[in-house]
Amino acid sequence: MNCVFICIWRIMQLFSVEYMSLFRVFTFFFFLFFFK
Repeated sequence: MNCVFICIWRIMQLFSVEYMSLFRVFTFFFFLFFFK
């Protein structure tokens, strides 16, 4: 769990602005899969 958080934090620092769009796409597919 902690390792995943660190990986997400690294990605957040790398992309910064672009990360928001990636996060929206990720959450979109997650909810699409979850409610299916």
